[in-house]
Amino acid sequence: MRTVIFDFDGVLCFDRFYKSIKKEYSEVYRFIQENVFNAEMIDKWMRNEITSKDVNFLISKKTGIDFDKLNYLFRKDVKEMDLDLRPVSFFKERVLVTNNMDVFSEVTKKRLKKVFPFMFNSADYGVLKTEGLFDIVLKELNLKYEDVLLIDNSERIGRFFKQKGGQFYLYKTYEEFESSAIIKKYAKHN
Repeated sequence: MRTVIFDFDGVLCFDRFYKSIKKEYSEVYRFIQENVFNAEMIDKWMRNEITSKDVNFLISKKTGIDFDKLNYLFRKDVKEMDLDLRPVSFFKERVLVTNNMDVFSEVTKKRLKKVFPFMFNSADYGVLKTEGLFDIVLKELNLKYEDVLLIDNSERIGRFFKQKGGQFYLYKTYEEFESSAIIKKYAKHN
């Protein structure tokens, strides 16, 4: 085992989109929570079947909030997301693989380029992790599942990865992660 794949959301970042509009535009925020953040819309967005501009246009049209203001606040929130990169410090050979939106590649990748030599976003490939993104990553990096540890907060994705032959660590908190036996095992050999 020589390479560690990190997930982004729920491992390295816990912030959310549209957080700055919650107070000032509570009705818009409620619309977003009820109509944008559902499985069908999110999966389309993470496959880049719809873009951030498409989503913000829909929100603007349905709620009346100015599109340019919403788009500005959305991108500002993404630029200012709090990142916790402490988990990454344990490993030399690390890769980031995320089911994420176009805005991740446009904004967040720039913030992480010194930390991750390789980053793969589902929106750039049109497939989610369990639909082939992991296969693309491993082929491009010339790796096999059995050579990789995945650190992710999704049990479903972890089960999928283990069925393919990889190792999996279910991320919950940094404190649990820091003291876990599997991390000590991999950190020594990585």
